[in-house]
Amino acid sequence: MATDLLMQWRQVPQAERSARIAEEDSPAEAAATALFLAASTGTGRYLEDGAEVPPSPQAMDPRLAAWLWERCSELTGLPTGMATIRR
Repeated sequence: MATDLLMQWRQVPQAERSARIAEEDSPAEAAATALFLAASTGTGRYLEDGAEVPPSPQAMDPRLAAWLWERCSELTGLPTGMATIRR
């Protein structure tokens, strides 16, 4: 789902934003994948437009996962030092 904020983040020129927003999914279409995942059993699946896709190399990096866990723990005030690196 596109918003003006997303267009700013993508650095789309102001003159092109309305056309680009019109090309993006509607709010209902954008929510469909998230709702499907929230209502389905199992975890660890990556979906794009309702179709399963392989995860990115970054999503499979155990060191990056451990760093992210630790950083999120720091930011939310949860205990740190609990992340484990799995292979």
